[in-house]
Amino acid sequence: MVNYRIMMTRMKKLLFPVIEDPAEVEGPLFASNLVRIRTLAWLTIAINIATFAILSFLVPKLDAMTAVHGTGIQLQAVRITLLIAAISYLILSRGTSHPEPGFAQKAYGYGFLLLLLGGLAFHSGVFQTVKPLIAPYLIGIFAVASFTFLSWGVAICIFGVAWIIASVSQYPYQPDQALMTANLIHLTAMTVIALVVSRVTYNFKTNEILAQKEIERLSLTDQLTGLANRRLMEKVLRREWNRCRRDGNPLGVLMADIDFFKAFNDTYGHLAGDDCIRAVA
Repeated sequence: MVNYRIMMTRMKKLLFPVIEDPAEVEGPLFASNLVRIRTLAWLTIAINIATFAILSFLVPKLDAMTAVHGTGIQLQAVRITLLIAAISYLILSRGTSHPEPGFAQKAYGYGFLLLLLGGLAFHSGVFQTVKPLIAPYLIGIFAVASFTFLSWGVAICIFGVAWIIASVSQYPYQPDQALMTANLIHLTAMTVIALVVSRVTYNFKTNEILAQKEIERLSLTDQLTGLANRRLMEKVLRREWNRCRRDGNPLGVLMADIDFFKAFNDTYGHLAGDDCIRAVA
């Protein structure tokens, strides 16, 4: 029972960690997602151009192999849709460098992921007329889950919608009830696993960002007083000097000293001297 509780506690911390200031990691997470989603968009373009060219020669054969007319055309339409979505996202997200993500920026990225997984889900449904495979959908959800960093709500929304499209698209294209049931079970199980993978990936990245920020904070902070150290002073002074020179404004610097501190330190000891420095700070 004890081991079970320990395991459940660890799982809870892994899947639902407590972040004191979510806004602190939102900017770095979005910056990482921007690069990764754009990479997925380029891969989508390359793959769809290659498969579109190949499938163009196979459309008549696919229609001859299946009982549903226009299967090849529908598969091509999915590829064209994904191609347009990827190109549109690359254009809309071009030149994005602001550290704080805006609503439009996040909408472009998450909207493209939704279209990507939705298109692959529908593709898996249409492909049932050829072979009972759901590989495109599985490749898509695990690529997104392991390659991007999605919050819990966004991941549930994107994967949930993709699962609905993949499940619903099975009915008109898979006449075999046994195969359709097996596909639905696999779709559900893999979607749940992808959600867990996405959550773990997100938490690992969040912890990495928080650790980097803590290291940066420690490197710029005096351990005794908690105030900014000389490294940070030089960094801020350089920035403010350039700003004041550019705007033509004066720059003021205030220096403070503790009078008779050496005598105080010699009389009461270093611990009391440290307390005095902290109090003045």
